[in-house]
Parts: sequence; C-alpha cells; structure tokens
Amino acid sequence: MKKILIPTDFSEKSMNTVKYGVQLGKSMNKAVTLVYVVDLSRYTTDYHETTGVAPFVPDLVQLKEVAETQFKEFIPKIKKQFPEGLNLDTRLETGIFSDRIIELSNGDVYDLILLTGRTEKSFLDRLISDRNETIIEDARCPVFIVPPSSAYTDLQNIVYATNYNEADIGSLQRLSDLARIFNSKITALHISNDKSFKNKLSEKGFEEMVQEKCNYQNINLQMRKGDDIVNTIEQVATELKADVIGILKENHGFWKELFSSSSTRELVLNTKLPVLVFHEKSFLKKKSTT
Repeated sequence: MKKILIPTDFSEKSMNTVKYGVQLGKSMNKAVTLVYVVDLSRYTTDYHETTGVAPFVPDLVQLKEVAETQFKEFIPKIKKQFPEGLNLDTRLETGIFSDRIIELSNGDVYDLILLTGRTEKSFLDRLISDRNETIIEDARCPVFIVPPSSAYTDLQNIVYATNYNEADIGSLQRLSDLARIFNSKITALHISNDKSFKNKLSEKGFEEMVQEKCNYQNINLQMRKGDDIVNTIEQVATELKADVIGILKENHGFWKELFSSSSTRELVLNTKLPVLVFHEKSFLKKKSTT
C-alpha cells in the first residue's frame, strides 16, 4: 500500500495540511508520512573572492537535532486531534527542499503529495511558492495543494477542468480511482467562449473516450460558455458544492491563466478549495509499475 507524503515546517498552516492529509489518508486507507527537509538552499555555500565572504557551512548535526525536537513536539499535537489513532510516520531529510521531495516521489512508496498553500504577499505566494511549483513540475505523482483555510470534507463532488485533450483521460482515470472510494461525482468541465459545432463534436468524441477508458459511471461532461476560464470554474464549483478542483499540468492554457493571470487573484485569494494537480509524468510512472 502506497502512502501520502506531506512536507511540514511545523507551522500552524502546515498543521492544517497535516490534519487534512491524515483524514484523507483514513478515507483512502493509506498511511501518511510527514517529512521535514533541512533545506540547504537557505545557506550560503559559495566563496566570493571579490567580497571576501567565506562560505557558511551549517552544523548539520545540530540542525537535525533541532528538527527531531520539533517532531517530538509536533506529533503529540496531531495525535491530540485524532485520539482514535494514526497511521503516521516521519522522516528527516537533508538537501534542497524541492529536490528531495521530487526524489521521494520518484520511488514506489508515495502516490500523492500534499503541499501547503501560501497566504502571504502576492497571489503566487499564496497558492504556490517557487519550490511548490518546482515540485508540481517534476513530481511523478499527483500533487494536492491545500489552502490553509481548507477544512477536510469527503470528496463527494469533484470538478475537473478539461480541454478535451487525450492527456486528460489519464487524469480522469486516476481521478476515477479516487472517486470510487467516496462514490464521488466528477464533473469534467470544458469552458469555451463559443459553443460551436466544432466544440460539440469535440465534446461528443471526448465523452465516448471517457466512457471507454475510465469505466466509471459517475462522470458528467459539461460545457460552459465563458471568456474567463477561472471565474467560470469558480461559479461551477460553487454551484456544484465541489470539494476539490482537478487540473492537468499539461493543459497549458488553463495552467497559465490559473497561475499567472491577474484575473485569477480574487478567485485564489478567496477560494477554500484544494487543487489537485495531475502531471503526465505520473501516468508514465503508473504504466511502468503495472
């Protein structure tokens, strides 16, 4: 049985992600691993002859001891939230944060990563920091981004944003595996500014492919007309009382608007919904291990 991997920095926001992940793990019958990375990227290791600044080499033994102490203080707080018991372990890593998380995802132990969303400064800092973006780009498993204000609920309604790409089928197959656990309803949502005959043909062909490949009956395809992709997704998610929004990293148009467009800032700053990001690399991993 594979596990859920949750990086932590022992903060309150991180605690919310851990609580969400533990509850998700219980529902999915998966164990959870909390990982803390002694992040060496925080330290200056280069010697600059022009400035005469000597390299700073941290005392790794001391940093690990501090982290172990933090784990000893953090775990009882989690256990207090779950008196019925936990299927939880911890690991301490050293290196560059994003590199270590990606390396862990490349093995056969973890099949889902939970990352904590951000709330400070800009929109990008709120939902996805630079290191989180690196993880999403290269991790070989889906990544769940949990906003600090999100409270766990069973995933009864899932909205998946699709461009009618064949690559979306892999995401929907993985999403169907998750949905079966909760008997979830999946709404595969395509947004276009023109509900043309061409789009209707695409919808029909995609629907047939979904039915053939996913073998999950509770998938509903919807097409909505809208010029603003993200705001339309928010409207549909609100209407359907969605518990999570799913996207495929390779859907470049949607991804660009979601993470770059200023029009999305209001949505992301206010949404309480987690975002589940799939990546084609995760499908390659799945194929290679089956």
